[in-house]
Amino acid sequence: MLQLDRPDHRSLLRMLYKSCDRLGIPASQAFSHVQYSRGNYSHPSVGGDGVYEVRTDGRLQATFKVEKAIHQSMKVDEDDFVTFFQKRNEKMRLYPSERKQLLLFNVWRTVAKVMPDQVVFLNALARDIHLPFSLVEQFCRSCTNPSEVVCKLFPSFSSFVVDRCLLLMHARSISDVTHVLGNVSKLMFFNVENPTGHYRLDLSNPADYSVAESLVLLDSWESALKQG
Repeated sequence: MLQLDRPDHRSLLRMLYKSCDRLGIPASQAFSHVQYSRGNYSHPSVGGDGVYEVRTDGRLQATFKVEKAIHQSMKVDEDDFVTFFQKRNEKMRLYPSERKQLLLFNVWRTVAKVMPDQVVFLNALARDIHLPFSLVEQFCRSCTNPSEVVCKLFPSFSSFVVDRCLLLMHARSISDVTHVLGNVSKLMFFNVENPTGHYRLDLSNPADYSVAESLVLLDSWESALKQG
């Protein structure tokens, strides 16, 4: 539920519409069960400055869901979940531009030696953003605990085996390697083509969270196929 007289709620609504644009999904498919306190609600258009002209009054309640539309837009074979998984990652993960990569690195330099701030920053990057290996490598070289960077950002390369292997090389000692493998082993050995098994996952761990996300996605994929 969004109170449109609040700037932060309007910003959130604009972010949802921008997500529709990025994913190539019409807003009418992403938003459902729309209720607006001031009568009929129509989706806003983009103004001349490139900003969505959302309403500034009233209360908006709606369900925002894009999974079904993404499934329908993917042109892959019904039994080819791996390709679907890779394409979905390409759509859903954010790919920061070179300018934003520079800004991220500047932020990293301010938190690299402060462990609590470093953990918060890495957790924020781990789940939704794809980072190029060159930037993550600089993260490792400019901090005192590169093994923690490897553990947190390992899922960022879920579709890039070479990058993940190179990232493991930044574990500087046997204890660091043991620490990294203990944190990312479930993701390293997870076989998305044969996922049947018993899982015990720590969802605060980005690598384990990535495994859980893949299992949920696989379940929704199979459900969508059954519904036809």
